[in-house]
Amino acid sequence: METEIKIYQSCRKNQLLFLCCMLFAVGGVYMIIDEDESCRFVIKFIVCWLSVIFLGGVGSFLGVTTLYKTKKRIPYLIIYDDRVEHYVQFKAGYNTIYLADVKSFRLIKINSTMQIAIDYKDPYFLKKMKSRTTSGIVKKLMAFNFYVTGAMETIYVSNLRMNGDDICHPLNERLNGQKLSDERQS
Repeated sequence: METEIKIYQSCRKNQLLFLCCMLFAVGGVYMIIDEDESCRFVIKFIVCWLSVIFLGGVGSFLGVTTLYKTKKRIPYLIIYDDRVEHYVQFKAGYNTIYLADVKSFRLIKINSTMQIAIDYKDPYFLKKMKSRTTSGIVKKLMAFNFYVTGAMETIYVSNLRMNGDDICHPLNERLNGQKLSDERQS
């Protein structure tokens, strides 16, 4: 019998990010329509318009995706006995991480964000880096991620309903259970 743990994004945390983005976008609009001549045109154009376009766009995207995932009850992570499925927004689907390919999971902090680093076994790591199906940009991003975090991939856990420790612990327990079952079969 396969048990699963579903972990959802925190609506409250995403709504707070949405509100912050919208406040900066509204501030940009206010600065654009302000007739004060003390602000140079270049500064007004770059700072104000880019804040409206970028932060307004990011905030709108975040708000829409949060509402969609909440309404459809789409989990961000699903932890099974033999794999972990991680929801990728741009694919509108799940990325599967097989525990047989993973050496360990560890919780890391980068600036103020919490992430779970996925340490792959060496054969899978090399296979993924040399794969022809992986694009050059993705390979460079994985190399950069490895340089910064020491892992090829990470899972962002700062905006989830569960604490990062509460997610990392069952992942490592299932990973150790997977290793024990593999040893028994050998």
